Amino acid sequence: MRKSDATLSEVRRYVEEYAQSALKGAILINGGAAAALLAFFGVVWSDSAQPDTVIKLAQALSAFAFGVLAAAMSAMFGYVTQYFYYCENQSDADAQIAEDRGDEAGLTQARRAQTTYFKWAFRFHWLALIFVIGAYVFFLVGVLAAHCSFVGHLAQN
Repeated sequence: MRKSDATLSEVRRYVEEYAQSALKGAILINGGAAAALLAFFGVVWSDSAQPDTVIKLAQALSAFAFGVLAAAMSAMFGYVTQYFYYCENQSDADAQIAEDRGDEAGLTQARRAQTTYFKWAFRFHWLALIFVIGAYVFFLVGVLAAHCSFVGHLAQN
């Protein structure tokens, strides 16, 4: 293994670890916030809160739920991305075999497949990134809605 291959492998491992941490963090903060909000919802509901407070709480809870969904979908897109990168690597191996045999048609077909798999992997990679960012955006929206609900509840009392 060349030094550059080892370095790229090390970098890829770090990138994958950070991606997993981002996904776990998005699920954890959105899920935890939803659980905490449900507990507060029970207190507010029993105190017969104003409809505006309940609506804001429901909006916050929805945002946190969509945040968990976005993070889960990001994980799914990450899986599909890795599948296409795997297929791209297989096509590269097929291209190498075809080249060693002198099979020009097989080489052309393998290179075409490799390019197609890479394009799909790239697209799903961006989808995964967009969805994990969306999960954090949903968290911020939920926090703002919960804040408005808390302020409204305190103003009533």
